[in-house]
Amino acid sequence: MAIAAAVAMATCLAACGGKSEPLGPTATLPVGTTTTNPYAVPEVIDEAYVNRVLAGLDAAVGDMLRLVVGSRTIPPEALERLRALYVGERRQVQLDFLSKDIADGFVNYKQPPGNQVTRVSILIDAKPSCVFAEVSRNYSGIAINSSEEFRIQWVVLLPADQNGGISIYNPTHWVYVYDGLERDRSAPENPCASR
Repeated sequence: MAIAAAVAMATCLAACGGKSEPLGPTATLPVGTTTTNPYAVPEVIDEAYVNRVLAGLDAAVGDMLRLVVGSRTIPPEALERLRALYVGERRQVQLDFLSKDIADGFVNYKQPPGNQVTRVSILIDAKPSCVFAEVSRNYSGIAINSSEEFRIQWVVLLPADQNGGISIYNPTHWVYVYDGLERDRSAPENPCASR
């Protein structure tokens, strides 16, 4: 049937001199329309951009956490997701937290957990090679009883392409090299100053 329709259309076009009149109004599409990457690094890295990246990272961390909570183990895909999000010693810190939570039976976790929500409080340093910010973090999507005790934290983000973090599991192309607070609950020294 489709072949017959195609032959009929070709015959009509040949008989009409190859021209056809539109049957209704036509629209003109802009040339070169593309989808914008929300994580493409802008000329000036501002709070709005960092918040967009943090929301993407929160979603990716949530996906990894749901795998771990659902399986009560750290399956290979969760490890791959962890590698896509954290570099350096921060990756091991996160792995230690997850192992402890598995041993504790995820007693304070919602089933299934949602996402943490991280927002910039103060953008301390922001350049294409490094972002350092004080953040406010809300764990109410994850924890049954979320404490305000760890609400203020600090994050340091580095470009994933320079740190082996490029992955389908992290759409932001930024990775955590620091995520939390010091033992005395203070900020770390600015690691972006030397980058």
